[in-house]
Amino acid sequence: MADKLSNQHFESRPRQLIQRHWLLFFCGEASGILWALFLVDTAALTIAVVFLLCCALYFYPGLLPGRRLVIWFLLFFAFGNLLVVFHGLPRKADKLHELALSYPRGMMEFEGTVSDTSPFLSGRTAYSTCVLHVDTLVKDKASMPLSGKAVLRWSEPSCALFNGSRVRVIGRLSPHLSTVNYGVTDSEDRRRRQGVFSGIHTRNGQVQIIHDPGFTLAGMASRLRQSQAEHLVKTVPEEVFPFVLGIWLGDRSLITDETYQIFAWSGTAHVLAVSGLHVGVIALTFPFLCRLLRLRKRYTLLCSMAGILLFTLMTGAHISVIRASLMMLLYYLYQLLRREPDTISVLSLSGVIFLTIQPHVILDIAFLLSFGSVSSLLLFYPGILARLQKLPRFLSSACAVTLASQVITVPIIAWSFFTVSLTGIAANLLVVPLLIPVLWLSMATGILAPISSTLALLPGHALLPLVSLIQWVNRAALLLPVSFLYVNRPTLCALGFYCLFLIFFYLVLYEERKQRRNRLLCILCVCACLVFWRPWTAPALVDFLDVGRGDSSFVRTPGGTSLLIDAGDSDGHTDAGKRMIVPYLRANRISHLDYLVISHADRDHIGGAFYVLNHFPVKKVVLGAVRDDYNALESNLIALCAQKNIPVLHLSRGDFLPAEKASVEVLHPPLHNTDNLSRNDGSLVLAVAFDGIRILFAADIEEAGEKEIQPCIQTPFDVLKVAHHGSPTSSRIEFLDAVRPSLAVVSAHRAGSRGTLMTPAMAERFEARKITLLRTDWHGAIRLQADRKNGGYKVSTARESRGYSLQPVE
Repeated sequence: MADKLSNQHFESRPRQLIQRHWLLFFCGEASGILWALFLVDTAALTIAVVFLLCCALYFYPGLLPGRRLVIWFLLFFAFGNLLVVFHGLPRKADKLHELALSYPRGMMEFEGTVSDTSPFLSGRTAYSTCVLHVDTLVKDKASMPLSGKAVLRWSEPSCALFNGSRVRVIGRLSPHLSTVNYGVTDSEDRRRRQGVFSGIHTRNGQVQIIHDPGFTLAGMASRLRQSQAEHLVKTVPEEVFPFVLGIWLGDRSLITDETYQIFAWSGTAHVLAVSGLHVGVIALTFPFLCRLLRLRKRYTLLCSMAGILLFTLMTGAHISVIRASLMMLLYYLYQLLRREPDTISVLSLSGVIFLTIQPHVILDIAFLLSFGSVSSLLLFYPGILARLQKLPRFLSSACAVTLASQVITVPIIAWSFFTVSLTGIAANLLVVPLLIPVLWLSMATGILAPISSTLALLPGHALLPLVSLIQWVNRAALLLPVSFLYVNRPTLCALGFYCLFLIFFYLVLYEERKQRRNRLLCILCVCACLVFWRPWTAPALVDFLDVGRGDSSFVRTPGGTSLLIDAGDSDGHTDAGKRMIVPYLRANRISHLDYLVISHADRDHIGGAFYVLNHFPVKKVVLGAVRDDYNALESNLIALCAQKNIPVLHLSRGDFLPAEKASVEVLHPPLHNTDNLSRNDGSLVLAVAFDGIRILFAADIEEAGEKEIQPCIQTPFDVLKVAHHGSPTSSRIEFLDAVRPSLAVVSAHRAGSRGTLMTPAMAERFEARKITLLRTDWHGAIRLQADRKNGGYKVSTARESRGYSLQPVE
């Protein structure tokens, strides 16, 4: 009898899910949007086919059982396609971006309104970022209409900007928003989905506020956010202020990379992003205050909805906050209409509203994590809680919430952030309960500070021990032997097995029958997921990476030998190893590097190598011939290799690097007399050949270096990695005539587009010899692969594969 009831309970759950029309609407709409986004220009044909299929199912009911559900799903699928067409996705570049693609030199003057502003704190805010909605170009004191949106990066800001403020800006216009590499989702992708295509860089004193916004909701919310930040900085201890600013106002600009990394490794980074937990505290607070004032239920619900809406705007209206706030607002609306709230329908309806307003948000990682965690809780929390009944109530509930919320999100986090926390469950059991009083105290501080700074000091300083304890828990979690794992991006096959695991895990939780079989299938699916986590074979390729300022290339030979040649720059603002190279390696499922080759010790070639060595498996490091004048960077690199027991090879002309099914020959520097060469002319130059393709990596050699290796070039090369970023000090005519490449690749910083290195005269030098010239600042990463069918090689670029390049408009 118990088995029968259990089976009925299990069967009723899927039926209840299917019968929730908003869930069906959400699934169909989301599928249609993804279909249209990835298969561009097929929406019209898809809608026509779906319409004909729906007609066939309607008029011939015997074709398919359950046809009504299928018809509704297909109609919602077509609606998703229509949304993509209606919103004009993928978005087309605006007039401002067309101007940016002319690469205008010098400073330009614009007028427009701002949005997405952040709090400004004098003496603390080194730079601020917002979106400028340009409507006017000022040239020679004349105003001309111009439309477009740009990311405004303001160094050393002097005042606060509010949403809706009209400003006049003098700055440099650029079409670049970030570097673009294969497999890596960067800020340029996200901004372009939002309709932002350009950037404007300005400094202190070059932004003038024409007038502040009126009494608009967005303007008032940003003023409230600014006011809260100013009060908090006066009442919250210095040590914990960045944390409080992040969890209360959604501004993580003052949280250091090191602090964020500790939270990420311990599996508690979600507490730094204002999300459902924060909204939940607000949702509990306002009803409590309204009950103290003895308000009726209807007015309590209205006040709670207004408070949640204000909090959402005050925190910057991030996707995770909007999702949670929208769910709470809909939940309250159900009660206002005197209907029984249904959590799954509320979640689905909020998703439908999201996607209808902004279809592109379906590709946003915040959206996926937000909806994934809530869906995971709804599906798995009751079953997990039932399995933990032997534990004390408070502990079983906390464990069930922590486990259930991560069941679906684990592969999403692994796909996007390349880490899996093994201590996240234990750390969250302590951090989440501590975060709740922190939020209460932050709210009390924010409410009392405008009234009395003295009173606000009490809850403000009470935050110190609680936040310190949260930080201690995270650091302690990292002391465990295996606290987290770096992982590569899983394959689609691995994700498929994980989806099967979710199905069988669901059966294990809710169906008493065939438990042994379902558990075994769960184990088999997990094992298969691990086995297929990365591909068994990988194609040979060369990727000339887009690292901005600097140089870096990845080579994988037909036999699987992997080389990273140079590692980009590292300065006070950006570490190419952290921001670009390691994410690229993990996103492209590269498990290790056989060789990390450093051509020479200039910072823009060696700077990112330290992060690579510390956070990615490297078997050997390759340097040029031994010198007497190592600079500090090269000495530190050799010391780090000794500390990690990584062999360092010093190679010179005539040496070969062992590589499977490929030839990697060193053409430069010579074994002796290297001290007479400059650091650039002493660069390590490699000739790589595989599958009939010959590539010359010329590093930063200049005239003296080119003359040294020119006699060594007996046969032409197919591809030349242009020396010294295309500088006029390199690529002499005689050298190009000796190499005779059909393709030349330049690693260029965006400043090079304005003529600092690769000048128009240099570009004409390549064009005159009919050498195709590709540049990372225009094309993003450049991929080279052998064309086994037609012979030779095929070339693709990261930007053009995404539908755009930054090549100048003639």
